[in-house]
Amino acid sequence: MEDYEYLWLLRDLTDKLESKKSHLRIVRESKRLLERCKKLTIPKERNLEVDLIKEWIEDPTKLYSLRKTIASQIEKLNSIISPQKQK
Repeated sequence: MEDYEYLWLLRDLTDKLESKKSHLRIVRESKRLLERCKKLTIPKERNLEVDLIKEWIEDPTKLYSLRKTIASQIEKLNSIISPQKQK
């Protein structure tokens, strides 16, 4: 799965759970994670983008860690929204 698909899925599941008006703590966690990703992918200044790319090239574990966090949050949301599909 591509990064943009992870982010799309995270946003979609967050919106679905928010519309149910339940598990608001999980919704807030997801929104904070989305904001964190937004700050990383849409820098306000071009220099920030260059610095961020340089940082990820020098230490790609930061990017992998963020991907893992997103995947875990997606699994958490899925287990709440569709618990019968979980094994």
